[in-house]
Amino acid sequence: MATITATDVITRSRYHLSDSVATYRWANSLLCDYWLNDAMRDIWKRRPDSRFAADGTVNTFAEVTCTGETLPAGNLILSDYWLEAISHYVTAQAFFQDGSDENNVTRAKEHFALYKQELVA
Repeated sequence: MATITATDVITRSRYHLSDSVATYRWANSLLCDYWLNDAMRDIWKRRPDSRFAADGTVNTFAEVTCTGETLPAGNLILSDYWLEAISHYVTAQAFFQDGSDENNVTRAKEHFALYKQELVA
């Protein structure tokens, strides 16, 4: 299994959000420090198999943190298998944050459904 970084997740999430041109609508610190960590925590809880490294050892949970708006460079504790799931979770949370717009609520629900679908795939 390959590894993923916070940049991989945020780039994919920004694609789903149509938010790929700076100045961004959603700050890296918000997408990363909150929702990326929440996604990893949720996968960790729902899918205990996600805790194992390719060599069979058990990973230790570790959150990631932005420095200002700079995304951390290290690898996430989860393999690239979970990239789509994490990016859909982050996307859903961003759209839910802007829930005053009914279209965003609909999009949030769609991405959260895709997230849950990825967990059973």
